[in-house]
Amino acid sequence: MATPISKITGIGPHSANVLMENGYTSVESIANTKIVDLTQVPGFGIARARKIIDAAKALLKTEKAASATTSKKKKKKPSPKKVASKKDKKKTKKEKNKAKKVAEKKLSKKEKKKKSNKGKKKKKASAKKKK
Repeated sequence: MATPISKITGIGPHSANVLMENGYTSVESIANTKIVDLTQVPGFGIARARKIIDAAKALLKTEKAASATTSKKKKKKPSPKKVASKKDKKKTKKEKNKAKKVAEKKLSKKEKKKKSNKGKKKKKASAKKKK
């Protein structure tokens, strides 16, 4: 639905008639025109044309915002629980494998330390016997 020109700030009844006589019948038509085109209308210089076009654009924005808030909002349906995809399953398997490897490395390091400590103890014990 086209918004009447008279709702634009700075447009009175006389200016509205002049604009309508020159083919500007709605706020949308003024908001979408170029400044140069609007200056061809009698009584509209560059400064006034710029102000009127800006006012028309602002009016359209406020009307769109008002219509968006008054329109019924759709209720969001709760999203269904996500089913693990093959990729997700692969990721979890990879993560588990990494955790296992890390644990095995830690164990192997501990075992190596134990073995090296046993060797050191044996050397110490044999060194004491020799004395």
